[in-house]
Amino acid sequence: MTYDYQYIIQMGNTVSLSGTTKMVLLESAKHVRQAQIRLPRFISEPVVTATVHSKQGSGTIFALWNIDYQDVESFSLVTFIAQNIQIGDESDLEFLCNFMVVGEIE
Repeated sequence: MTYDYQYIIQMGNTVSLSGTTKMVLLESAKHVRQAQIRLPRFISEPVVTATVHSKQGSGTIFALWNIDYQDVESFSLVTFIAQNIQIGDESDLEFLCNFMVVGEIE
């Protein structure tokens, strides 16, 4: 299985996985973006942190409002959802999610 991280630091069973993934429009709402990443299964829910940004320009600010962790079959699935904090302002820019996940793997 291919996982969605670019960097790994491992200390015993504890790993720090990090990377960048593209956020996609959620339900055709230009003020919401979502990204999902697949990771190796963790023993328990890991610590997850993330930021959202656009390389295309500044001015539109997206903030994460949900990070969801689930164990699915043989892997872990993390979902990030972000929304524009400028109410009613839509954006056509491409947004990226930088993430770091730390925990013990199986």
